[in-house]
Amino acid sequence: MNIIQRNFLRLLRAGAFSVKAPLEPMSGWKWQQLYKLSQQHGVTPWVADGITLLADDFFLQLSPTLRQQFADDTTDRIEEYGHLALSNSVLNSKLQEIAQKAGKDDLTYELLQNIVAIARTMLSSGASLRELITLGTYLRNTHDPIDYDQLQQWIASLGMQHMARLEAGLLVELFNFSPDEILFAKAHVGKSVRRLVSDLFLRKRRIRYIVYFPREAVINYATNLYHNLRNIEE
Repeated sequence: MNIIQRNFLRLLRAGAFSVKAPLEPMSGWKWQQLYKLSQQHGVTPWVADGITLLADDFFLQLSPTLRQQFADDTTDRIEEYGHLALSNSVLNSKLQEIAQKAGKDDLTYELLQNIVAIARTMLSSGASLRELITLGTYLRNTHDPIDYDQLQQWIASLGMQHMARLEAGLLVELFNFSPDEILFAKAHVGKSVRRLVSDLFLRKRRIRYIVYFPREAVINYATNLYHNLRNIEE
């Protein structure tokens, strides 16, 4: 991870979760690259909050123009998931059955939606910092009653235990969460999680995600391959 990415994550942790850490010195060009990185990941508002929180840091040396760009950003912080569906028809039937029984206002199902949405994004384009922030913010700041036993049963019924553990591990590695704060899965950070954090900045789909959600991943990749081939033919 290079210095731009390290400072980017420090500002993101500060803005999203009030986690303070000293910044490293960077040139004006590198600060501009950090701004572009925040735009690419759709997390500029949280980075802007981090800049405010770390305003006294000696190495927070932004030009007035760039500082204003961060302040003027209008990126929406709300992540709208809409209707969620899985590529695997059997798993999708289970997901829709869960949704029907739970109802749209069920808070435990709402948390499941977040976990499923992150998994879908990982399989299609790589991990999403926006969605992980949404999940982390909910876990840390919301005290709504969640039936975690039910949530774990739903995760198991969808064959998502490994994917849920991966998401938990990413929260620990990226945002300094304690495993005790994550009640839907046991967080473990090993070489695979750290490797996936590096992949996150590449914004590329990785074949290794298959092992975390194989029943969905295989169908997802096959479907995407089919559509890509159809597009080439057309």
